[in-house]
Amino acid sequence: MAKRFDQYCPIAHALSLVGERWALLVVRELLKGPKRYTDLVAGLPGIGTNILATRLRELEAAGVLHKRKLPPPAASTVYELTPYGAGLEEVIHAIARWGTRSLGVPRHEDDIDREWGLNAFPALFYPERARGLTETYVIRVDDDAFTVHLVDGREVEADVIICATGYAMKFPFSDDAETDLHPDEDHRYPLFKRMIKPGVDHLFFLGLAQSSPTIVNLAEQQSKLLAKLLTGSYALPSVSEQERIMVADEQAHLEQYYDAPRHTIQIDFARYTVDLWEEIAAGEARARGTESRTG
Repeated sequence: MAKRFDQYCPIAHALSLVGERWALLVVRELLKGPKRYTDLVAGLPGIGTNILATRLRELEAAGVLHKRKLPPPAASTVYELTPYGAGLEEVIHAIARWGTRSLGVPRHEDDIDREWGLNAFPALFYPERARGLTETYVIRVDDDAFTVHLVDGREVEADVIICATGYAMKFPFSDDAETDLHPDEDHRYPLFKRMIKPGVDHLFFLGLAQSSPTIVNLAEQQSKLLAKLLTGSYALPSVSEQERIMVADEQAHLEQYYDAPRHTIQIDFARYTVDLWEEIAAGEARARGTESRTG
């Protein structure tokens, strides 16, 4: 247990219980459910076994967690939060929301666990906005699948499947034999305006880029071109012209970044947006020209 602050203050008291290094990360892991000691070691990369043992004893003494033995055939000892310890869930979520504001991109030496990213669902969930909503979302990350339930009295089959592979870019919805629809061995996947594979109809990639603002900003700009294309007010250039523009765009956007897998889809958002507006205007002119020739 952390040293007392000798202050009659609930914040000081709370920090005397869970303020030691690793303590709240142990709570983070146990919020997912009971864990064996080895599970906690695996979920807390970098922690020494002696430090983990100490934190578990301290948190048990503080009434934050307890340990119990599972019945046969498991017959192993697990640690789990008490109702008092489970009350730290919103504290963990609040810290997550605050920490995200300055987290930045992962460093090369940082460990990344897919389940940590899934903490964003409860941390950013607003019940008042989802009132009456019954949905099930399945998130697939490589070979792992995670399910998020929003249940209003019943369970439903999955309505949305989100596929995410991080920097190991691949598309599980495309057949492996369709090599043209997958990134090459250098992790490159050039697209016309980072949206369209030249010559492939009715398939569009929105938000598939490493951009300085959020993906929402990027997808919003891209949706303007897509909406005009789908309504016929924008016409694509020829496939050969798309490929020529695509090569030029790749060179312009990537020349300022070092050569690494994470930068193969990097864009300069301000430059990209201006280029996109210019392409929309050019495509509208092409569409009007087509109409006048067929009219």
